[in-house]
Amino acid sequence: MIARLLQLIGFDADRIPPDAEMRLVWTNVPSSWRVFVLIGVAVFVLYAVLFLYRREINTCPIWCKRFLSGIRLAALALLLAIFLGPAVAPIQKQTSYPNVALLRDASQSMNTEDRYLDDESAQIVANATDSSVSSIRSRRPSRTALLDEVLEREERKFIKEIEELGKLRLIDFGNDVIDVETRPIRKSDETEQETDEDNPQTMEPVAALPKTDSTQRGTDLYQAIAKTINDDRTSAAIFFTDGQHTSNESGPDQLLAIAKSAGDEGIPLLFVGLGDPDPPRNLQVSEVYADPQVWRGDPFEIQVVLQAFGVESQTVIVTLFERKVLEDGKLSSTETELQRREVTIPDGGGQQRLIFSHTSASEGRFSYTARVTPIENELSEADNEPESPAEVKVLGEQARVLLVSGSPTWEFRGLQRVLTREKSVDVSCWLQTMDVKRQQDGNTAIDRLPVTREALFDYDVIILADPNPIEFDAAWLDLLKQFIGEHAGGFLYMAGPKYSGRFLASAKTRELRDVLPVGFGDVRAVEVQTLLASNARAWDLGVVSSNVDQPIMRFYPEPNRSLDQWKTLSGIYWSFPAQQAKPASRVLIEHTDPTLRGADGARPLLATGQYGSGRSVYIGFNGTWRWRQAGNNSEYYKRFWIQMVRYLIAGRTLEGKRRGTIEADRFRYQLGDRVNLLARLKDASYRPLALEQVSATIQTAGKDPVPFTLKPVPNQPGHYQSTLTARATGQHIVRVDVPNQLVSEKAPKIEASFSVSTPTVESNAVWLNKSLLSTLGQASGGGYFELNQLEQVIASIPDASRTIDVQGTPIPLWDTSRVLLILVGLLCIEWAVRKQFKLM
Repeated sequence: MIARLLQLIGFDADRIPPDAEMRLVWTNVPSSWRVFVLIGVAVFVLYAVLFLYRREINTCPIWCKRFLSGIRLAALALLLAIFLGPAVAPIQKQTSYPNVALLRDASQSMNTEDRYLDDESAQIVANATDSSVSSIRSRRPSRTALLDEVLEREERKFIKEIEELGKLRLIDFGNDVIDVETRPIRKSDETEQETDEDNPQTMEPVAALPKTDSTQRGTDLYQAIAKTINDDRTSAAIFFTDGQHTSNESGPDQLLAIAKSAGDEGIPLLFVGLGDPDPPRNLQVSEVYADPQVWRGDPFEIQVVLQAFGVESQTVIVTLFERKVLEDGKLSSTETELQRREVTIPDGGGQQRLIFSHTSASEGRFSYTARVTPIENELSEADNEPESPAEVKVLGEQARVLLVSGSPTWEFRGLQRVLTREKSVDVSCWLQTMDVKRQQDGNTAIDRLPVTREALFDYDVIILADPNPIEFDAAWLDLLKQFIGEHAGGFLYMAGPKYSGRFLASAKTRELRDVLPVGFGDVRAVEVQTLLASNARAWDLGVVSSNVDQPIMRFYPEPNRSLDQWKTLSGIYWSFPAQQAKPASRVLIEHTDPTLRGADGARPLLATGQYGSGRSVYIGFNGTWRWRQAGNNSEYYKRFWIQMVRYLIAGRTLEGKRRGTIEADRFRYQLGDRVNLLARLKDASYRPLALEQVSATIQTAGKDPVPFTLKPVPNQPGHYQSTLTARATGQHIVRVDVPNQLVSEKAPKIEASFSVSTPTVESNAVWLNKSLLSTLGQASGGGYFELNQLEQVIASIPDASRTIDVQGTPIPLWDTSRVLLILVGLLCIEWAVRKQFKLM
């Protein structure tokens, strides 16, 4: 009928698209109260026309009156139709296509090279890659390589079929979920004539997917599913994964719940398994660790962590090796075998920590690694040696220590003996009560307290054990602050009941409080309080457990064992009441008397801090000499004080030419961790360096250095910082390049080291978890598929496309010549009849 109407009024039908339907619409139809106005006007016009023609003169017969009324009403109806805006709207069919999510596991477990010892698993992979079982077992492709290979097969047929069902949304997931790309719908031969609102591609070759970057250090299936179902246009989600969920934030119950939520949303989860479902047999040396700085001729421990999975009880051999680190940071080609040890692996495997003891006869930088002999059908022999060897700097020169004491206390006598007998320390003692005619104790005897810059700066560490303030003045204290803050010297102050109150309150020496890592209130009142306090009982050592692995506190490699040993040492009788630790300081021991707790917490007894470039330590009690009763030959007492001296030395070079320090916030990291670096730098005059940025490099063993920059820390002159991401395993060395114009002829070495290892959670759980993937797939209305069942995966994707009618721009019908002629014709007919019957 619309077509006949268009033909009648002379409308050009070519203006309508050939594949569109036509619909008559009115573009100017009034709304609301205007509809009633229009109806009223139309009724009034109808009545007026009929009324007027009924009252015409009798010379016009009744049939003529009726005829003229019809002609007049037809003309008015045509005008009304023109006013309402008649138009024809083309209606076209458009198809809306859904998203099909393709999610690839990008965690580090996908780098596993499976052996596929089970024939069924090997045959599945062989069928998926169109190869033989023997070929799969010999070349052992990683799961990532296998996934990329399968998706590339048959000119990317699988990808093409997905693109014909919907827009492909490519997602990589691990501990993070990353949108890689989204591709438009692809027209097939059957749908080539359809129109897609998203501008589908024509039949062009399927573009290759970006290669999978399997570097993420964990797998969070929950977040991957959650991000997929948040898109209400998704019709299905296809996961290529080994099914290992390593996130601590969601467990099996949460995974099952979100899989059911996906089913409720009508989004089936289709899991394609990658990897060997049988738990692997594997030996792994996961870590080798040693203190980064030791002394020549001193024995030190090298820890080796050996992990075994899926193995029966047997004996293996672990060998420790040493390599020299050359000046350019690369390892020497010569490897020296140090020790070999037989280790019994219990049935089923487990973790063992082996401790090797070694003494280096020469100074320099050395790399230590361990290697375990392979076992039959082992998953991977690449991890039989750790990616990150331990790097140790062996110091050859003795540390120069100045020990000052106000009186010959038990504390002074014990400490003097320990340091004098320690081969790595050259101690000079200054006992203030010593007769001037008698020689002072120590390896290098002195006859006066060093009071000049040259004399004082010749030492590496200064220890004040309850000194008498009478021998010190403000000038000496200022020199001490320069020694610590500018010359990176180590400083320790040990409080005592005899002089501490006067020393810290004296106008000449009170500036020492600026250097210490703790704060005090009214020191004179504190002294009175201390004298009135009862020292009748010993209070247990309040060792802060989170800091027991700090170098001063470490008795054993295992923190829990060190903590247990600290609990056996003699407690505290007397202490000097410091109020609280300063910001950025670290409290190692607190007082356990609850009555001494203040608003800021327990009273700090042992605290460490940084003053400028140097380190400072505060010991607010005496009585460490009582610890000599513990262990064999006072071993814990000696270890505490030797570790204390070495901690204080670590802030500077023994040559006394330290121009700054750079430190990482930890010694050990895992891949993906953030490494925070802080440098404290000085110019040639030992003043804070003032530059807009400082160049530095980071180098992994055996690789070229990578440059980066350090930026100034606001409001902290001479302090520079940078944050890096741990992207490679192994030992890393950071070196700061001080500008040549600001240094002497020989540039100082400003460097730090740290190690990066693979997260154990990803390297331990590496088998294909079929049961979890099957459960999640069924809960969502999807399923689990093997790698050779990709056709079934495509068949399981529901058709979520929708065809809708889309109305085009209406084309007016009233502005044609025929409509004008019809209107004029009606008016002319009425005029002619009226003239014939002599009507006005």
